[in-house]
This record gives sequence, structure tokens and C-alpha cells, in this order.
Amino acid sequence: MKYCRNCGAPVAPENKFCKKCGAPVNRSVTGSQGTDNKGQNQVDGLPYQAGLNSGQSSAQTRQYGTQAFGQGSQNAGQAFAQAPQNGSFATAAAKPVNKKLIIAVVAAVCAAVVLILGIHFYRHTYIISDFVKVKCEGYDKYGSAWAYIDQDKLSRKLSKLYGLSDKDLEDYSDLASLGGDFKKAMLIESFVDSIEPEVKTKAQGKLANSDEVVVKVKYSKAYAKKLGLHIFGLKKAVTVNGLSAVDVIDPFEDVSISYAGALPYLTPVIDTDDSDFNNYDFSVSSDQGVTDSDGRLYLTKKGQEFTVTFEGDTSPSHGHVYSPAKKTFKVGKTDTLVTDPTELNASDRKQLAGHASKYLRDQSDDIKSLKFIGCVTAVANSADDINDYPEECIVLFKAKYDDWFADDLTGYTYVEFPNVAKQSDGSLWYNSGQDDSRLQSPYDYYSSTDNLLNDLITAGYEIKADSSISS
Repeated sequence: MKYCRNCGAPVAPENKFCKKCGAPVNRSVTGSQGTDNKGQNQVDGLPYQAGLNSGQSSAQTRQYGTQAFGQGSQNAGQAFAQAPQNGSFATAAAKPVNKKLIIAVVAAVCAAVVLILGIHFYRHTYIISDFVKVKCEGYDKYGSAWAYIDQDKLSRKLSKLYGLSDKDLEDYSDLASLGGDFKKAMLIESFVDSIEPEVKTKAQGKLANSDEVVVKVKYSKAYAKKLGLHIFGLKKAVTVNGLSAVDVIDPFEDVSISYAGALPYLTPVIDTDDSDFNNYDFSVSSDQGVTDSDGRLYLTKKGQEFTVTFEGDTSPSHGHVYSPAKKTFKVGKTDTLVTDPTELNASDRKQLAGHASKYLRDQSDDIKSLKFIGCVTAVANSADDINDYPEECIVLFKAKYDDWFADDLTGYTYVEFPNVAKQSDGSLWYNSGQDDSRLQSPYDYYSSTDNLLNDLITAGYEIKADSSISS
């Protein structure tokens, strides 16, 4: 065994430098005693004099050892400084780094981390549409759909994820038995209760088998975050099925439409004599006619449309349904009140003038002669006047007559024919009443046609006169 002559530490035979102090060991000596050139004894690489082991003081021994150690350290320092220059000092060669091994290890670690995170993400990921149920009710083409969550299934799956029992989710009376699971159980219940599925369709109540509806789901993101859940599947398409067939009954099958009056005050009349329904089961409406203060509708011209609505229950019941609920009709050929003198042809004027002349002569014996000069139409300004002759055809005459004070006087008079109409076949119709009781004429004569027309305007009529009429 060799020993360092500088610090005395044992040195392996193959080492050239001391591992403890770094001094060269090429001049180190073995552990046996020996004598140097000067006759001094050496022990363990350190020189000593004979008297050191035979009674010299310990202080001297320590002083000599210190001097020897200092000289050795100085020699070791010089050796370290000279070693790189003269090649006497060398370190062991570093082994090459295996980069592929390092990359493989890092990749394996990353893969393990990703796998762990993926498993955690997968276990906490829920496709909420998997728990959505849709129930269809009603009849084919008259069905409805509503959605709900299978709460029991979802709660059981969440409780299994967090290691909770059914007791944790259902029994809240004994809080002590729940321990730390109580908060988690409450979160699960709150999250499940927050889920709100809704069927989105514009055909609710009119769904048919094979129709498709969309369910959209809302939920509390706050509760999901507290549970560490990742929620997907907030939209689900569902095909409608299971709706029963229904018999359709047409409420208009035995209903007929007729009219009362004439244009522009034509009133639709619903006839249900051959039907299982009554008149009050139907209503009439139109945005093209006029309505009086009592809500009565009057159609004013040919081609106008009006809607008849069945007011009975149109929802399916007992396996049948009434449909359609509404039906549209159009005014076709019908009687039309005369609202303009130009609507009267020569035959019409002759018919009215003859009837009016007879009426005037029957009313007065003072008339000597009557000359027909034209016609005037007077139309009421409001539908509320329908029952008070909404339309009148006025036949004007120039008359010669006698009175109490003079003979051969000249004046103007007329006869009012209420509600004169042109029928669908083109003929003229009016109702003069029994013994002409509905006809009217003034008690006196007018000095001019202008005065006569002014009186009619004052009465609230819209006046249209033949262009031939003048004072």
C-alpha cells in the first residue's frame, strides 16, 4: 500500500495523484520504515528524528508536522499548475451522452402524463344528450313532444365516479353517516336538477310521425365546474314516433254560405240546417269589408274574401279531430246595390220612372204633368245606417201642379227607392213594400234641383247625380 507523502492518506497503486490533497504520489513511499540520503528515518512518508518517539515534547512534534504539511501543500500546488503543461496530470475521459435514450425517457414520461390526464378527462366527460329522453303524445299530425332528463341514471353514474353510495345521494336525514360525502352528494343533486332540456319546434301540437325535432339542453356551468365535469352533447335530434292515428271530420262538409242584402252592404249568412253544428259554432271575419258598431260585417265589393272560422274544439279527442278550422270564401256573382246612376241602363230607368210617376199621382191629385229628368243615388256614409236605408235611388221629376193659391205652377220633386239592387242576372230589384209603403216623396216642391240635392246631402248621404240634372 502506498501513502501520500504530503498528507499521509492511502493511495491506490494505479493513482498518480492523491485523491485527498491532489499531490503527486510518484515519490511516495511504502508503509515500512526506511532511511533517506541524509540518514534520516521516514515513517509513512514523513521524515522524523530519532528523538521524536523517545520523549520529545508534543509541541515540537506538532511544529515539525505543521512545517512538513505546509511544504507538501506548496509542492502539491506547483504540481497542479505544471501538470497541464508537462502532461503529468490527466483526468479520466468523459463517457459519451446517449441522446436517443434521453429522448425516449422524456417521451415515455410525457406519454404517461398525457395518458393519466386523458383517463381523468375521459372519466369526467359526460355526453349529456345520452341522458335525454323525449316523449311524444297526441295523435299523428296533431302530436306534441317534450323532453326530460333520466335523472336516476345520471345520478348513479356520477355517484359511482366519486365513490358515493345511493344512501349518500338519497338519505339526507342522517348527516353524520354521510361524513365528507355530503357536500359532494349535494353538488351532484344540484347539478342534475339544473339540467333543462327543451324541444325546439314551430310545429308543437301539429307534429306527425317521422317528423324531426331538436332538443337543446341548458345546465349550471358553476355546478359542473365544482364537480370537475366536462359537458358535451347539448343538442340532440329526435324523430317523432308512436303517435296514434286520428279520424278527421270536416265541420264545413254540410255548411252552406248565402248572402243577405247587396253590395256594398252584403252580409254572409251561414246555413247549418243540414249540419251537426249550429250557427254559433262559426264566426265570419274579413279585413276587406266594413264593420258596424255591433260588430256586424258587411262586404262592399265583388271579389272580396272573408273567412269562416269553426269555433268548436279542434283539438283531438276520442280519436277524432275537426279540420280544417278555417275556410276562406270569395264574393262572386251576387246582388249589388246601385251606388251610381251610371249603373242604371235605359230599361232600369224606365222601370223606376214608371213606378215613381204612378206613386206620385196616387199621392196627389194636383199634379198635371210629370217629366222625368234623371236619377240620383244616395249612399249612407256609415255602416251603422244599414238598417235605415244605406242606399237609395232617387228618381227626379219636373212637375206642373196646382195649389190653393195658383194654377200651373212648376217645381221639382222626387221619389226615394230604398236598396235598389242589380241582381246577379242583371235584372233590377227593389223592395217598395206593401202598397209602396217604403217609398217616400217630399211634401212640397223645390224651386231648383240644387235645393233638392242640398237637402239630401244634409241628411247624411253621399250624392251622385246624372250629369243631365241641373237647375
